[in-house]
Amino acid sequence: MAYIRPDPPNGGVRAWLVVVGSFLLQMSSFGYLNTCGTFQYYYQSIMLPNKNSSQLAWITTLQIAFFFACGPAVGKLVDVYGSRPVIAPFAALAVISLGMLSLCTEYYQVLLAQGVAFGIAVSGTCLPAIVTVSQWFSTKRGLAVGVASCGSSVGGVIFPIMVSRLIKSHDFPTAIRWSMVVVGITMLIGILLCDTPFPPLYKLKKLQGDEETGQPTDRKNSQDIEPDDAESVGSKTKEAELDSPVLEAAIAPINKEENAKGLLSVLLQRKALGWAGFVSGTFFFMWSFLAPFNYLPLMSVASGMSPDLAQYTLTVTNAGSMFGRVGLGAVSDKMGAFNVMCIVTTLTATTVLGFWLPLSYNPSTVGIFMFGGIYGVASGGFISLIASCVVSLANSQLENLGITFGLVCIGLAFGALVGLPAMAAVRDRAASHSFKDLIIFTGVVLAVGSVCMVIARYMKGGIRFWTIV
Repeated sequence: MAYIRPDPPNGGVRAWLVVVGSFLLQMSSFGYLNTCGTFQYYYQSIMLPNKNSSQLAWITTLQIAFFFACGPAVGKLVDVYGSRPVIAPFAALAVISLGMLSLCTEYYQVLLAQGVAFGIAVSGTCLPAIVTVSQWFSTKRGLAVGVASCGSSVGGVIFPIMVSRLIKSHDFPTAIRWSMVVVGITMLIGILLCDTPFPPLYKLKKLQGDEETGQPTDRKNSQDIEPDDAESVGSKTKEAELDSPVLEAAIAPINKEENAKGLLSVLLQRKALGWAGFVSGTFFFMWSFLAPFNYLPLMSVASGMSPDLAQYTLTVTNAGSMFGRVGLGAVSDKMGAFNVMCIVTTLTATTVLGFWLPLSYNPSTVGIFMFGGIYGVASGGFISLIASCVVSLANSQLENLGITFGLVCIGLAFGALVGLPAMAAVRDRAASHSFKDLIIFTGVVLAVGSVCMVIARYMKGGIRFWTIV
């Protein structure tokens, strides 16, 4: 009996509870990572004053790099075992890494606890949560993913204020331990709510083995694969499903050679230039995407703003990002994910060069906060639209979405790995540690990423910009 995957539920209480769970996981993982500017300021001014910007930038860089570099492995695990068994151990690692961070006093200790361990933990919690939401929705995917990814913006609003105030009223270890408690509780609730809508590959293999040996099928564990259901739901024909990667993985023995063939088939069935443009765009965009998050508090203090007030620049930026992710995600369902992605990347580059750069010559408190909010809205859709663009390029084939999304994460990982250290080096070499060169560098790289996205959109949907892509 061939397994025919039904269409995504595309709504209902269970699907939206998954969105809530994903929201909480985003808030406590990538949202905590968005506190990088607060940590950068504290390390540079108090805890590690003997380290320059380039050295301290590696803490955030490693978090982002490991977050995306682990994407292919995490994606494959989600395809095989489902989301919940994958998220749980990584959530435990996140809590442990924050506990270790509270004990750190040296640079290398912070690098290992926060840069490496927490970065890996974020990858195993954030990415499966986003992939899972994409599997539960079809026509409402942009809105659902936007709401879920909005959690990282909410975390970026809450944690900078929480950590900075606790550091001021108590000390660094106490601030980290209390934030660890919040992260642990929200991740636990998220794990309970998040699960994939379809049976994972290992259950399909077990079902196939039971049929070949004549053993009865466990209906409790395979309720989604009844023959009657297979005939009544799903848009694909049985012949088409016989060629699907999911069925091949369910029937064929899993070994290294066949895994390599499966990965190759995933790559070869895509439009090469469209994928190349998209991955290149994510690479260049991620290169400079986090610059305002990392350096806006430092620039604010250097411009004469009080350190306490400067921390709220991150809050405003993340609040703007929250509106951008939800609003642009909803718009993408009507206009197309790629069309909105091109608008997002172009507007982000324009905001940096047209708004942030003039502030480096004539800084003002109001102007800095306005830039933070506008940049947050403009750039907010980038992360939430990645999954929808991947689904579009994959022609809505959801069975290998985990590993396909993971492959895109490789480009994001390389961009994150070279981005912040390169920008920190530009700033360290500037006269009087000015931010002008850093901002110009950031804007130009974002513009290159925007051009790559436009090329990818053209390869996917042609030259007619009104076509929904």
